[in-house]
Amino acid sequence: MMPDDGVVYTNARYRWDLGDLAPGSITTSGATDDNDVRAPLASLSTMFFMAGPLHRYPAKGERGGFAAYWHGTPAWDGQGVMAWVASMYEYMRKFHGETTPRRYRVMGRMLPPPAYGGQAFSNHFIFNAPVGPRDSSDAGPQLLLAHEIGHLFVRGLQNPGHVSG
Repeated sequence: MMPDDGVVYTNARYRWDLGDLAPGSITTSGATDDNDVRAPLASLSTMFFMAGPLHRYPAKGERGGFAAYWHGTPAWDGQGVMAWVASMYEYMRKFHGETTPRRYRVMGRMLPPPAYGGQAFSNHFIFNAPVGPRDSSDAGPQLLLAHEIGHLFVRGLQNPGHVSG
């Protein structure tokens, strides 16, 4: 997505053309949930984007800055797992002494097995999990999701200057 024309750009703007996607398709990114992304061009290398017929938790708005999006059908209860992840985000914020909620997004892709993995950036992460028929005994990728949220609060590549409380 980065221009290769030798011009030094400071800002970028992206809008999805949803015309060929399924009705009801939505967008999200590490910058905004709107279909109008305006961000420094350099930030695009550390930002994920999603568009299409996405599932969402909560159905509207945010839960303390948190929202999750995923496409595909997980083998586990997507809404229930994302409610758990929202609770984990709230717990970690309190544990690390963060009193003001910040915008935080989780994005998931359901892929053929084996598919578990993820990558975190400063205010969002993306994870992969196996697609599959509903299995009520499958608790979902809770360890993976808790791990990825942890990157928000500990010193690392995503936030090298941050020292948790």
